[in-house]
Amino acid sequence: MRFLAQFHNVLIYVLLGAAVVTGVLQHWVDTGVILAVVLANAVIGYLQEGKAEAAMAAIRGMLAPRAAVLRDGVLVTLDGADLVPGGVVLLEAGDKV
Repeated sequence: MRFLAQFHNVLIYVLLGAAVVTGVLQHWVDTGVILAVVLANAVIGYLQEGKAEAAMAAIRGMLAPRAAVLRDGVLVTLDGADLVPGGVVLLEAGDKV
């Protein structure tokens, strides 16, 4: 779906219309070049969007609050949402409170 969404753009519609017109006029080289540009644009957009989503996921992972907690005498690292009242949280220099 992300690849097909790359074609939902006014400029892409104009280029596809130009490809149809050049095809009707039997200018096959021009038609091929226009379609190659449209396809290259879609592939590049798809790849860039994938990299951007991966970067956003990595940033979300770095910003997610985590805490070092003693559970049954064992030190574990948990998400901030998994903390419970009365839990023993270990703080170190640089930790956000």
